Amino acid sequence: MPVTDSDLRDLECNYEEKSSGLMIQALDLGYDSHDISETEAAFAQIGLLRSRHLYALKMSGDLKVVFVVNMADIGLNMSDLTNSIKMFIVRHGGLNYQIIRACLRTLIDQFQLNEIPVLTYPATSAEALAIPFEKKYNLWILNMNHTDDYFRYLKRLLKFIKH
Repeated sequence: MPVTDSDLRDLECNYEEKSSGLMIQALDLGYDSHDISETEAAFAQIGLLRSRHLYALKMSGDLKVVFVVNMADIGLNMSDLTNSIKMFIVRHGGLNYQIIRACLRTLIDQFQLNEIPVLTYPATSAEALAIPFEKKYNLWILNMNHTDDYFRYLKRLLKFIKH
């Protein structure tokens, strides 16, 4: 089912408990900042595909997984982040690999995807559910709002080192 603002709020709260990093903000998955229709329209205006679709898997009304299907034309796919399915496991209790696999198969069929990477967060849930994987990635996000202070500090530091 399509994701709701409440689902994204739940995802955001769950993420804050586990990590409190910048991933939700950087991937525009906040309940108040997930609409990328202007971005999609800008790409479409110049003849390029860039789309994102958000889905929620719930069991007995309890959010289990948020799926993010990202699709982009081959020229825009600089990494697996732009052409992938991202799976954010909020609560893995009651889930198993067969349920996850069925959901992924549905998404792959719905969007007529051949081969597409599936990125899973958190890795510990993937391991707990015995979801097979080829690689583990680390996502590093830098908030550029703090770089000016850092470079001023670095400049002062290097000034002292030169002498």
